[in-house]
Amino acid sequence: MPEGIVSIGDYGFHYLQSLQEVTLSEGLTYIGTEAFAGNMASYMNKVNCASLPSTVTYLGEKCFHCSNVSFTELPKGITKLPERCFFGCPNVRIDTFGSPEGTSLTEIGKECFEAAGHATGAIDRIRLH
Repeated sequence: MPEGIVSIGDYGFHYLQSLQEVTLSEGLTYIGTEAFAGNMASYMNKVNCASLPSTVTYLGEKCFHCSNVSFTELPKGITKLPERCFFGCPNVRIDTFGSPEGTSLTEIGKECFEAAGHATGAIDRIRLH
């Protein structure tokens, strides 16, 4: 994504089967509802996103639902993981939530990680600060 994009709206890349990879630029603060969502029943959004910019502070409900995301760390500004945020994400692996130096995660929504991490070695620990 080009620099200067600060928001990805609701359903921005919803059900894009051919999208293979996205790199999100620093400065992005908002990722809307179902922005990168796929549908487990018919097909998975194949988008591969390995990291979130440190500037992201908001994630919408189901924003990565059934997507191929593989973050290892969430930005310090994210205080809430919404409902079904990582539902059905086979490769999601988040090792660090929040930070002792900054804002910490205060809420994990309903079914946030349901059916997630079913790839080998995905979710093997959760550390909350």
